[in-house]
Amino acid sequence: MSPRADRGARYRLAAERLRLYGASVPLYAAQVEAALVSVKPRDEAEAGGLAELRAAYEELGAGIDPGRVSLDLRPRTWLPALEPRRTNPTSGGAGMFERQMDVLAHVPVPPPDIAFHFVEPAYTRRGHFFDMESLGYVVLACWRHDHVVPGPRLVADPYRPSSIWLTMRVAGDGEAGVEIVNEAAPEPAAADVVLDVAISGPADRFGTGHRPRPSDLAISRGRVVAVGRDVGRARRQIDVSGLAVAPGFIDPHSHSDVVPFLAEPQPFKLLQGVTTEINGNCGFSVAPLDAARGREAAATLSGLMGNLPIEAWSFSEYLNAMAAAGPTNHLATLVGHSTLRMAVNGYERGLAGDALDQMRQLAYRAFADGAIGLSTGLIYPPGAYGDVDEIVALATVAHHHGRPYATHMRDEGAGLEQALDEAAEIATRARVRLQISHCKAAGRSNHGKSELLLRKLHAARITGVDVRGDAYPYLAGGTAMSALVPPEALENDPALEGLSDPAERGRLRSIAEDAARTTGTGLWRDTVPQAVCIMKHTRSDIVGRTLADVASDRDPWDVACELIRTDPSSQIVITMMAEDDVRRILADPLIGIGSDNGVPTGLEHPRTWGCFPHFLGRYVRELRVVDWPEAIRKMTSAPAGQFGLSGRGWLGVGAIADICVFDPATVGHAGTYQQPDVAPTGLPYVLLEGHVVVDSGDFTAERRGRVLRAEGDATSFG
Repeated sequence: MSPRADRGARYRLAAERLRLYGASVPLYAAQVEAALVSVKPRDEAEAGGLAELRAAYEELGAGIDPGRVSLDLRPRTWLPALEPRRTNPTSGGAGMFERQMDVLAHVPVPPPDIAFHFVEPAYTRRGHFFDMESLGYVVLACWRHDHVVPGPRLVADPYRPSSIWLTMRVAGDGEAGVEIVNEAAPEPAAADVVLDVAISGPADRFGTGHRPRPSDLAISRGRVVAVGRDVGRARRQIDVSGLAVAPGFIDPHSHSDVVPFLAEPQPFKLLQGVTTEINGNCGFSVAPLDAARGREAAATLSGLMGNLPIEAWSFSEYLNAMAAAGPTNHLATLVGHSTLRMAVNGYERGLAGDALDQMRQLAYRAFADGAIGLSTGLIYPPGAYGDVDEIVALATVAHHHGRPYATHMRDEGAGLEQALDEAAEIATRARVRLQISHCKAAGRSNHGKSELLLRKLHAARITGVDVRGDAYPYLAGGTAMSALVPPEALENDPALEGLSDPAERGRLRSIAEDAARTTGTGLWRDTVPQAVCIMKHTRSDIVGRTLADVASDRDPWDVACELIRTDPSSQIVITMMAEDDVRRILADPLIGIGSDNGVPTGLEHPRTWGCFPHFLGRYVRELRVVDWPEAIRKMTSAPAGQFGLSGRGWLGVGAIADICVFDPATVGHAGTYQQPDVAPTGLPYVLLEGHVVVDSGDFTAERRGRVLRAEGDATSFG
């Protein structure tokens, strides 16, 4: 039998073992999943074996019962060696799982960081081959949720600090295997270590909400390796006397999905101190679109995202394309409900045939490829057509991967209470963490409802829903102009040609102004024409003007419908909130800061260029809505925990060295709705994994960002 034919036979053997062990051993299914993603068949025999393996994997599908399996943290643990290579069906030793599972035990929480010291890289004994590093990946995967290969990055350097130190060595003269010894990490000699960066000076160090501590930071190979005084010599010394040091800010509600594809690097978030963004919000992600209507959906999404070209990518292809383009800051991505619906069902209200099953399959693959969670935008078609059962079915897939559910709720004004109840029901039934996007009480008649919103969030937590939210520190929001009209206007009519019919406009207006309806009305009744500013439209003569100004003596509803019809992707800034509500929401401990930014081109909401410094300058320093430690927690450790961003959002030994240095006395943003793209002030230094990317307030023009892919219940580098 040829080696390639033998490889095909091994895949068929793996399929048999998957059917036998996969449901009871999630890690085994994870190993197979990794093989399916990474292996490209080179001949018919190999393709046939992979096809059988894929079929067995899809038979299990979302029915795999997720759970944690972890190596027992005894001082010494022995693991048997791999089977001989000719019977080992996947890399990492899937053939030995029936023996290894005997020595694996359950633990409730995995450690955040693990370091391995490999005494020997590999060895052979009695016909067995053992690759130490491969087993290291298996052990790390055992510490994580299912569908994780590998786990956190292996660390072979004994001088990188970690929360757990493991030494791998050959077990002895008995049966082939290795011993994993849990022991203290060796202390390096100070003379042997030269740091990459040392941040020093009597600066306060923030992150977890506790009282700040003045201390120096030492950074090596992308991690914080020491905290204290006199941390050692470094290639770059940064004096931050009189400033404050914080983890890099995390934006949990971003719309920078296509920003990496712009020709020039875009530092608009780095200059705000933001080192990580979470995209794919409000139900719209760029991928997956590799389905029947993918190309049609790609054209629609392109219009919503700055008219930049979008391909009919799978989720993995999209993440790979972003990585190849070179992001300026770190990016993680949610998979969007509307995108899933468009890909298989277009803009039709009812789901055809097996459309929901197809959506679940696309979501499953997206999570396997690294989607950080699921998002919905329930005021925007076609996501607005989905009911609770449909969203629960998708959120359940997110649960199987340990990912959260983020929602732009079905209503943020008159129907706020019902929308909150719906979100809590979905989270409860699907057993997912819940993120309420851009919390607000929208519309003059709804001002004061921030108390209701916060009361509902706290009540949901008491009943067991792990819910948090985000908000931006402005009275105006920004969205598509089409959001003014009821979402049913787009049903089977994404080009909105129906808005040219006076009778149809009248019918939609009666819905939009129906006081008895709490959802499905659009935003028309939550604002007035004077409060709607047109930010993007194919008619350049109206950009920057209010709807009232453009309408003049004409009916503003008819003018709005005509403007939407002539440019369905047009964008507006719309004033809907009250200052008291904004302050109350920002002060609540369950609420973090999310910018809801757009693509940083043309006229955009000032939050795109200044959300985070504006919050710090206006609402923390001037209005004292929260104190400094709480403000930084809202932008760092709180979103990191909600979205599983392991190693980020805090500053301590072992943390990823994403760092923001700011001046509490001057941080701020002077951008306006007429001139939004001014540079923030008071943010002299930003580091991405130890690399200085903002130096003395200036962008260094380096693309140092990474695409972050979720793995199990943790997020690692892609």
